[in-house]
Amino acid sequence: TFTYTHAHKHLRYQAQAHSDPIHITHAEFVQKAKAYRKTSKGSDGFLASELAHMPSVASGDIVDALNAACAEFVVPHQLLHNLNPLLGKPSGVRTICKTPMQYRIMAQCDHSVEQWESQYTASYDTCGKGRSALQAALFRATLAEVSVAQSRHVGGVFHDFSKSFDSIHTPTLIQQATAAQFPLPALCLALSQHLSPRTIQFQDSCSPHISIQQSIIAGWKFSVALTRALLLGKIGRAHV
Repeated sequence: TFTYTHAHKHLRYQAQAHSDPIHITHAEFVQKAKAYRKTSKGSDGFLASELAHMPSVASGDIVDALNAACAEFVVPHQLLHNLNPLLGKPSGVRTICKTPMQYRIMAQCDHSVEQWESQYTASYDTCGKGRSALQAALFRATLAEVSVAQSRHVGGVFHDFSKSFDSIHTPTLIQQATAAQFPLPALCLALSQHLSPRTIQFQDSCSPHISIQQSIIAGWKFSVALTRALLLGKIGRAHV
């Protein structure tokens, strides 16, 4: 606990000293809320459509509050809570994670991570916007076929990660992401939300809050970008 707390406080101090805070406009907030596709409520009880169509005097105050928090490089404490509903699966149960809708729309308005990914996504990284895992697999298969046809040896090294997102060590992520020039304001806010207390939800019943000290939320907007920042240096050095 102390290690994560110390690392996150240091990250916030770095962001305050060396970065401009994230600032969102009311017009873009409403636009992103209208374009948001999911129809379920966030953990804050809001639908995206409600944020998109509420009177501007109300949504304007929400945007002002979010910008005031961003100016301090924090997430409003009212949003620091994630719900994990139980879903039945053929092999058992797993959860999805419902984050606050206000934070989701705010994250949609922040383009700093997209700009970082466009600059730092390596040529060998086939996970990203406009890239295809199928094309990468076909390319590897073609190389293997050509090698065999030329009587050469061919091989591959594959990593099978189990519970990768759940096992990410937060201080290490902060260290590696900072070294990779990941946008500090976005990193600071994202980790605040990722490591917020979680509650298991089953129908109308909820568990007590569960304190989170490591892991990031899978399937969230910045999840792949955070893992890319974590692995960029080590994978880059290993790539030939």
